[in-house]
Amino acid sequence: SDLNSITNNTMLRVFLDNTGILWIGSWGGYVCKLDLYASHVYNLDNVFFNLLNNISYLLQEPDGTIWASSYNEDLVEISPNKKSYRVYGVPRLSNILINTLNRTKDGTIWVASCDGLNKISPDRKKVTIIDMPNGVKGKLSNSVSSLYVDSSDNIWMGADVGKVFIYDYKHNHFETFEGNVNTGFINDIYAENNNVAWLAGANGLFKFDREQQKILNYNYSPKSNAS
Repeated sequence: SDLNSITNNTMLRVFLDNTGILWIGSWGGYVCKLDLYASHVYNLDNVFFNLLNNISYLLQEPDGTIWASSYNEDLVEISPNKKSYRVYGVPRLSNILINTLNRTKDGTIWVASCDGLNKISPDRKKVTIIDMPNGVKGKLSNSVSSLYVDSSDNIWMGADVGKVFIYDYKHNHFETFEGNVNTGFINDIYAENNNVAWLAGANGLFKFDREQQKILNYNYSPKSNAS
């Protein structure tokens, strides 16, 4: 393929970094970056040797480091100067099927996979695999489909089985909630504050109230004023 063009038209992730470069992750097309000022595409395929395709998430750290994860390959940490990289894969990580990434204030990188949560230490020397409460390794009950870090640095997670987990990593404490509503696969989660989170589920939009331990359904219904 042309190494100076976008490698695939099926786009999964895009974000603008702190230098004005647009990063693009695609299905089957690896990672590209677009210089908006020069109108030039750089295909990282020729730099990082086909390390990733089917990009699930792109994350930038304050120092410019880029993290790129894949649905079926490894996790890659790309240096701020974009000239070197580090690869994280099995067995250091629990699974190569990575759904999303996030970062807490202490610099820890959190990797949500189809078989548990992975914690990469701020100095990048240690990877800790954390199983979900009552999760069984290799089973759907141990999968994490979405992840959000709130203002208090608590980690909110949605699960493939429709559960919500809140993890206080500083005290290694989990809260688990199984809703009264069938959310289905939770594709994304956003914590509005320390008490309320919005869930983008396979069965619609839901509001989770931590204090009341309730999930409200915001799906469209002609009979409901909340839809």
